[in-house]
Amino acid sequence: MFVSPTYPENSGNPASLRIIGGDDRIPISDTKVFPWTTVVQIVGQWDSNTFFGCTGWMLGPSTVVTAGHCVYNFIGTKTFAYNVTITPALNTDDPQSTPFGSCRTLGESVLTPWFDNGDGGYDYGVYRLACRVGQQTGNLGFKIVAGDGVGTSIAVTGYPSDKGGSTMWASLGSITSSTATLFFYDNDTMGGQSGGPAWDYLDPNCHVCVVAVHAHEYDPPTMNSGPRINETAFNYFLTEQQFVAPIMIFLPLVMRDY
Repeated sequence: MFVSPTYPENSGNPASLRIIGGDDRIPISDTKVFPWTTVVQIVGQWDSNTFFGCTGWMLGPSTVVTAGHCVYNFIGTKTFAYNVTITPALNTDDPQSTPFGSCRTLGESVLTPWFDNGDGGYDYGVYRLACRVGQQTGNLGFKIVAGDGVGTSIAVTGYPSDKGGSTMWASLGSITSSTATLFFYDNDTMGGQSGGPAWDYLDPNCHVCVVAVHAHEYDPPTMNSGPRINETAFNYFLTEQQFVAPIMIFLPLVMRDY
């Protein structure tokens, strides 16, 4: 069971995924081509003195998926984030660093197991946006992987803080073990990549379908993990995907802050 990706309007055929060997984490130099257009930088605040940066991915025209701890701070302040800004395809190494502008959020949601208990198997959430940027970027698909998923090849993409947090990096790896709610994989990641997509890049039916939301880093990064898309996550995302911002804003522009 999977939901197919949606390609950007008037995009023609999507560009091939860049499958690059060697170093596990590689910079994405041209973020203006699909599927890299769908990966977003998220910045926000927990309180007046505490800021954070995360990664997310476009779920629909006006929705972004990220880690639950990038939406609701269960471990720390026990508050939802505020002053949250989403910037798709950000790349400060490119003169056109924000090809789709930036967008404020209208609302957010997490599931009860994360809100009540900080359950890592449900460490994902959704931001609803005050724009329809997904019509320009396209969005990733998502799917349920049957069984333990071990051996499934995945790419994890995001904005690692050790690289400055404003350039996109990807790593290749595979699922090494799992539980009913989590996938564990050997992709290298660092802080700032929480919420990034872990997608199966070899499935001919849906080669940009997310199978997990990256959420947990280890140091050294010998194993990382994220909540897998099981039936609960699938149905949650399917519902949130339908939201479309009620205001007519056309890009490029999107409630940019100066």
